[in-house]
Amino acid sequence: GADPSLLSGIDLLPERVAASQRVSPNIDVRQADASVLPFEAAAFDLVFQHTVYSSILDDEMRRAVSREIQRVLRPGGLMVSYDFRVARDRRNTRPLRAADLATLFPGYAADVRRATLVPPLARALAGRSWLLCAILEAIPFLRTHELVVLTKP
Repeated sequence: GADPSLLSGIDLLPERVAASQRVSPNIDVRQADASVLPFEAAAFDLVFQHTVYSSILDDEMRRAVSREIQRVLRPGGLMVSYDFRVARDRRNTRPLRAADLATLFPGYAADVRRATLVPPLARALAGRSWLLCAILEAIPFLRTHELVVLTKP
């Protein structure tokens, strides 16, 4: 229901940008590096990152991305993070926990929730019993992601 002319996004890969423009031509999607966002300061009420930080292994790059998000987010705006709290492949990913976000976004209020049943388990069970998936997802140690909403002061 969002007005596409109010939505923006980035991707590192030009083929992904092209694909998104074919699917949603009215959304402003640009090829960019998240550490140097091509948007004005305080341009957004909401910034959403989906498994971006877990793909960034370098601490300085994580800090640079966080600085850019803070720069483009308006005061009172929200940064929504959905990312792995458990690394799936330690060579190519690194977990992101709420404590990491608290360091990267000092002074921001945080609402933290664990989410997502262990994906291989969910895939194995979902076709047989959604109820069993829901019951197992209620067990905190079986949730592999964190959904965090940060509010900029």
